[in-house]
Amino acid sequence: MRRLLHCRRILSDNLVNASNSQGELNAMTLKSILSSAVTTVAVLFGTTAGAQQWPQQPVKIIVPYSPGGAVDIMGRVLADRLGARWKQAVVVDNKTGGSEIVAATFVKDSPPDGNTIFLATEVGLETNPYLFSKLPYDPDKDFLPITRVVEGALVYVVRADSPYKTMKDLLAQAKAKPNTVSYGSSGPGGAIHLATAWLGTVAGDIQFLHVPYKGSAPTMTDLLAGQIEFTAAPLSVVAPFLESKKMRALAVSGPGRLAPLPDVPSFPELGYEKAISQFMLGLVGPARMPPNVATFIASEVAIVVADKAFQEKNVDPFGFKVATETPESFRAFLQKDREVQRLRVKAADVKLD
Repeated sequence: MRRLLHCRRILSDNLVNASNSQGELNAMTLKSILSSAVTTVAVLFGTTAGAQQWPQQPVKIIVPYSPGGAVDIMGRVLADRLGARWKQAVVVDNKTGGSEIVAATFVKDSPPDGNTIFLATEVGLETNPYLFSKLPYDPDKDFLPITRVVEGALVYVVRADSPYKTMKDLLAQAKAKPNTVSYGSSGPGGAIHLATAWLGTVAGDIQFLHVPYKGSAPTMTDLLAGQIEFTAAPLSVVAPFLESKKMRALAVSGPGRLAPLPDVPSFPELGYEKAISQFMLGLVGPARMPPNVATFIASEVAIVVADKAFQEKNVDPFGFKVATETPESFRAFLQKDREVQRLRVKAADVKLD
């Protein structure tokens, strides 16, 4: 309504000015004024008209991991909240496998109408080009960034009876005896592998013994059994073991402490600010989707995750932080962070093909 009144004022002012300057309105003057008014309306309303009409059919959020994990849970709560706001079905479709390649390729090949969007991590959007010699998609050219949703840090843990009381103790031992202090990850080239290899580089070219697993569950099992000496994982994975006193947390890989773990220092506090490692969840769509729809989705997601009740249930317990932004700032973030990921893949000396 405010925009309509603004247009009306512009038209009225133009009519008055034209009348004052010429004494009367001729046909050519009136035609010029009306043309100007139409242009003004187009500018004011054009960027949102498409978004106001969208969505006209169910929207799919493509999740690259199995049901039950942190990414899937976030996808489902977003789907529920957005569906309620849009009065339209929003559903999660799990496309698992291949370091997010299966899901990424599916979204790339989907119609660019905004009805299929990808809830990805830095794996699918940043690191894969450095881990694979060939990809069936280009993360920069084949997607339109929408928004980051949340970001999170890893929690480094050891068994409760571990001789390493602090991260400094662990690093000192690893430096004294290269390739002997073992850690488990949920797979080569993943967030834990890259973050830990980069920590070793920053801390003084420390070489850990990397033991890859197929997921976090077997990693935790072997840590408790004494087969490996430490690991890292999102808070949601390690929280039950910390609460049961079966593990101890040594450090958080992010820029600051996590609210649920107020006594656990962050990497910068330990003197390793350059080793900060965070993972993120972000939304992208096919490259040719309407930019105004991307902007609309970004604004709607920001409204959803800003809700205090939403954060208390779906953000804080996972150690996440809200990271919503505009499509333009998300694109800038991805371009900058890809260089960071390139250096980390190089430090880990890993290729997945």
